[in-house]
Amino acid sequence: MVVYATMKPKTYKYKGESKTLGEWAKQLGIPYNNLFMRLKQGWDFARAVEEPIRPRGAKGKKKGNYNIVQIDPDYRPDPIER
Repeated sequence: MVVYATMKPKTYKYKGESKTLGEWAKQLGIPYNNLFMRLKQGWDFARAVEEPIRPRGAKGKKKGNYNIVQIDPDYRPDPIER
């Protein structure tokens, strides 16, 4: 007879209920990977489920001075000497 070790899924308790990460993600409408990565990064469970998901690409726009250059359509560079 072969006996396989099985792991019971970890449950998280929040507001008096105890569920697996997948069940919480489904109930709260938060992508599973977002919850998983937040917990992996050391967030406590309450913060991981309560903080809103940031839209993709919203890390922060580059801030700075940008120069607007007007291109002369008649410009022709000098030929290169070889």
